[in-house]
Amino acid sequence: MSYDIKEFLKKFFSSRLFVLSAIFIVFFAVIIMRVFVLQIMKGKSYQDNFSLKIQQTQAVNAARGNIYDRNGKLLAYNELAYSISIIDNSKYATDEEKNETLNGEKTQENKAELEEIKKKIADLEDFVLSSGTSQKNENSDEEIK
Repeated sequence: MSYDIKEFLKKFFSSRLFVLSAIFIVFFAVIIMRVFVLQIMKGKSYQDNFSLKIQQTQAVNAARGNIYDRNGKLLAYNELAYSISIIDNSKYATDEEKNETLNGEKTQENKAELEEIKKKIADLEDFVLSSGTSQKNENSDEEIK
């Protein structure tokens, strides 16, 4: 009986099946090790890098033309618009501290800054509108900016 097992093992280790299975086991071990390193060891840094790349700003400078119907009546025109995004990237120890910072006394201090920004935007709109070209619709006397 031991002779049969010995012969079977001798045949198995000298066969092509053993070589092929050994190669698959080595490749599988390398893949498992690499996944472990990527997910467990370096996962936090990859997640942080991904989070930084999620939001991108892309400026589109081209303006579209006015759109008229078949009678020459203006349907759509360009209008200058502003978009402001405020993102809170601060780190807070507790939710209470975050709420106090965002909704508390600091918000009152920022109201003056917000009013200054609104005033600057209004001044910029006045400047753009006064320096921009205006058009008149042929069918009416209204001026289009």
